[in-house]
Amino acid sequence: MLKLLLKKNELESIHLLGSTLYGLDTTVSFVEQHMLKSKVTVKHDISFLNTLFEDLGYPETKMRIVNNEILIENLTDDIHNNLMFEACAYLVDNSPTYKVFSAFLAELHPHKEFVLAYSNVSDSYLTKIVKEMNLFLADMDLQIASRKQRYKLIGPPLNALYFEFLLRQSLTFLTATEEIESPVDYEEIESDSIVEPKITTSLYATLESVTPFENNFTDDSHVLEIMSHLMTVNDISPLIHSSVTPIEQNKMLINLFLRITGSQVDTVEQRREFGKELIKLNKVDQSNYMIDDSIYIAGIFATRFSKNDAEKETMFYEALYVIIIKQLMFNLMKTNVEKLFNPTPDFLTQFQRKTPKQSEMADFAKTIFECDAVSDLTKEMLTNYKYRFKSDLFSIIPQSTPHIKVHIDMSYHLSREYYLKKKIKRIFSDDAISFSNTRENVDIIVSDRISNIPDGTAFFFLLNPNSTQSVELMMSFIMSEYLKKLSHFQATEA
Repeated sequence: MLKLLLKKNELESIHLLGSTLYGLDTTVSFVEQHMLKSKVTVKHDISFLNTLFEDLGYPETKMRIVNNEILIENLTDDIHNNLMFEACAYLVDNSPTYKVFSAFLAELHPHKEFVLAYSNVSDSYLTKIVKEMNLFLADMDLQIASRKQRYKLIGPPLNALYFEFLLRQSLTFLTATEEIESPVDYEEIESDSIVEPKITTSLYATLESVTPFENNFTDDSHVLEIMSHLMTVNDISPLIHSSVTPIEQNKMLINLFLRITGSQVDTVEQRREFGKELIKLNKVDQSNYMIDDSIYIAGIFATRFSKNDAEKETMFYEALYVIIIKQLMFNLMKTNVEKLFNPTPDFLTQFQRKTPKQSEMADFAKTIFECDAVSDLTKEMLTNYKYRFKSDLFSIIPQSTPHIKVHIDMSYHLSREYYLKKKIKRIFSDDAISFSNTRENVDIIVSDRISNIPDGTAFFFLLNPNSTQSVELMMSFIMSEYLKKLSHFQATEA
């Protein structure tokens, strides 16, 4: 997503900033050889970032070259924790492409003059941006077309719905503002069909209204039936029946979309219940070979990588959940749409080294690929790097790395819970942190009320989650607790 929103030199500068902040190789020779892709020099990127630091309100923070290595001076902990994403937010907020995207979200079929005025770009530059956006959308079989001076998104309705959902999530994640307004009040929707254009603009409002982290797959009796259908047929017609209102249709799609995007929505127990219900459904109707494939692969995975029977059962249901989600994404979108929107800069992933277990995962995938019991379509998904099948299954295997569990309890500010989790995930990877829906067996509890805290659990009292300063203090607290655990882990491993 950053590649689409930022200019080449801006993206390059962000990569340089991230590499410096997170302790990667920042010798001038390495940066020049591996990171510089635009025509600008290292000194130009450094000058650009120093100007950016000033714009962000950190005039004392400077990037310099010292002994042939790029360093950042006067970088305090509170600045360090959020500088990367403050820089991204600032650049995205000022990106012409972002403003054009926002214009398309502000109206259903915006007039060209409206987009030009909203984004403050020239006619020729708007044409260039739309062309780049269509290249981006091609993998989703979508296109922005202009008819009678109005723009319209053309393509499969389900793809269009998912695109808008991801776009709103991504832009909200990347920008400094906490919300992107929807021009439609979802409660006033009267359409009988989910494919009506005006419903698409209600997705984000629905997402905010249903408090997604309280939902799970088994909340609605129709969800499993519809999932089973969508795995083999890219058609949303099962949603269109009299017993499901347009608002319920939206919420059902939100349920599916949240899982496909990899959001940590369901607890371990909810995933287990989902798996059990799916197995029951498969026994009643065995016509869906993709569910058969998923159950088969999850069984082999759990047998191969578990250490005991209890762990085997847990890993089976976790793997089944992951594989089903991948199957849905593969059949519905034919591409990993979330990967296109991934805001993680390249520098965080391009220098990762393989571990022995990752090599074992590659062997496992090869075994599945050579198995006659698995369908060709599932094998195609397994071998397509875009779906991150191996890496997602790998994350299920218990790792010898420091990890903290956080429980967020917003009794008086329930709507802020999703925002706080999003804020935390900006800094910490899935390997470093996870969220729990309960207070039991967690490392940190963040709450806006004082209550009994289990022994050995760190507690942060977030009195005002609407205060930027309070949220930054929370982030520093979580970072401190993680570093303590990391230090203990390293001492134990030594």
